Amino acid sequence: MAVPWLLITIVAGFAYGALKPGRQRKARLLGEAFLFGLILAGLFVVLDLFLNIPIILKIAGVALAILIGVTVFVFVLFFVIGVWLGDLVTGSLRRAAT
Repeated sequence: MAVPWLLITIVAGFAYGALKPGRQRKARLLGEAFLFGLILAGLFVVLDLFLNIPIILKIAGVALAILIGVTVFVFVLFFVIGVWLGDLVTGSLRRAAT
C-alpha cells in the first residue's frame, strides 16, 4: 500500500498553522524551504563530483540531486498550503467566537 505523503504533509502543515499562535509567514517558510532544497541538492552535487565513478553515474547523480531539491520544494509547497488552511480555519473560528 502506498503511503500518501503529500496528504500527510498537508495535514502536518494544517496542524502547524492551527496550533501555532498568530498568522504564519508563508513566504518565509517557502523561501527557507527553497534554500534548504538548494543546499541539499548542492551538497549531493559536490559529493558526486568528488567520488571516483564513471561520468554517466556522475550525470545521474547530478540529476538525482536536482530531483531531490525539487521534491523538497514540492513537499514544502504542500506544507505551506496546509499552514494556510490552518490559519484560515483558526482565523474564521476566532472571528465566529467574537
